Amino acid sequence: MAQFKADSLEVARLCASCQKASFDDTYFPPRSELLRTQYHFVDQLPDLGKLDASAGKGCDFCRFLRTIILSGDTNDLLTHVLGKGIAGLGTRTVGIQIFYQWNLQPAGLNIGGMSILLSIEGGHSIELWCLVERALMGTETTISRSVAEWLSLSPPNRQSYTGDDCIRWLNDRIRNCCDNHSHSVISEGFIPERLLDVHQEPPRLVRRVDICSGPRVKYAALSYCWGSPADSKSQTTTTAATLAQRLAGLEESEMTAILRDAVHITRALSIRYLWIDALCILQGSRLDWEQHCRDMHQIYGSAHVTLCAASSTSCHEGFLSQKGTRIRFPFQSQEWPGMCGSYDVQFKYALTNHELNPGSLEDFDERLCRWAYRAWTFQERLLAPRRIVFGKSRIYLACGGFNELMSTKPDGGEGDPTALSVSQLYRLWDEILCE
Repeated sequence: MAQFKADSLEVARLCASCQKASFDDTYFPPRSELLRTQYHFVDQLPDLGKLDASAGKGCDFCRFLRTIILSGDTNDLLTHVLGKGIAGLGTRTVGIQIFYQWNLQPAGLNIGGMSILLSIEGGHSIELWCLVERALMGTETTISRSVAEWLSLSPPNRQSYTGDDCIRWLNDRIRNCCDNHSHSVISEGFIPERLLDVHQEPPRLVRRVDICSGPRVKYAALSYCWGSPADSKSQTTTTAATLAQRLAGLEESEMTAILRDAVHITRALSIRYLWIDALCILQGSRLDWEQHCRDMHQIYGSAHVTLCAASSTSCHEGFLSQKGTRIRFPFQSQEWPGMCGSYDVQFKYALTNHELNPGSLEDFDERLCRWAYRAWTFQERLLAPRRIVFGKSRIYLACGGFNELMSTKPDGGEGDPTALSVSQLYRLWDEILCE
């Protein structure tokens, strides 16, 4: 078992097999291209016993691989494509190969990807795509910065969507949309039967008749997945029996993770009211459910903004931070022996083939998730005139045919437009000399 060190960084320990998964910088392509590594591993589903045994001996990357292969994202994709999840496939051999993808961006930075190709017995192949980027700020060293410059790694994305700069950006984009875009309102002056007043402490449910009339009532609507039957059953709801309690207030300890995040972001956007189906529809009441079904086009069509929790898979999972298991991978240059360090790898998407274009991560944030497969959330997405999508990689505002992606880099920028990496400059100089 090899232990790689880069100053005080906690770098993954690798077994002999996983050392072959490191990026080889002998050839650094100027355009998007998949680079095959020498890594090839064979195991068996559903338990992946070999990876489990190697992880038990200390290999962090074997543990990382096993975690993401058995993740809910992979299981959801298999269920969507094959009609059965990992457990339903029975005992099957799976081959694991690893590729790297590097793309020259207009800003001069390469968005790096690690592609983990799974070849499942029976002729099925899926891809697990991971973002490769500079080691996280705060623990970065001079050495890791040098590695980032050598490989032209993108700065790390923010892991949280609740920073002041994120909220400023969202408020500015919403204001710009309201001032400059024409969105027809389905029903002017419409107010849902019940709303959650988040300006109260604690938040409490209010009825339409108790909301002051006047200018158009501004509210946010939440679009999310309830999750499994067990998750749905355990989430906080409003029933005829608990209505009086909800009108009195809802303590934070009673809130599920999805509701807690929705209240937080609604307050941050200075929106007083929030509509969430579990609380605003009387669960168990057929009459109330039917009424709200008839009003659904007005509820989402009249919302000031719809909060799309695309990265969340259930009511017990929040959405205000990036998703994906992360590992710090060791790097040793094959061209310059003195260049060593690490880069971060974070699992993002389960795909059916090599179709990912890192320039359109927002599309995948909205499409490659459990939220995208649900009929209710599909309807909510179509009805909403303006929506904020909280994805696994990015956060963006969408209205009509207009999408605006927020930079998730710590400095809010994308680098010097004329910048090239050190390795690219060396290669360019070599080409000049050869000519």
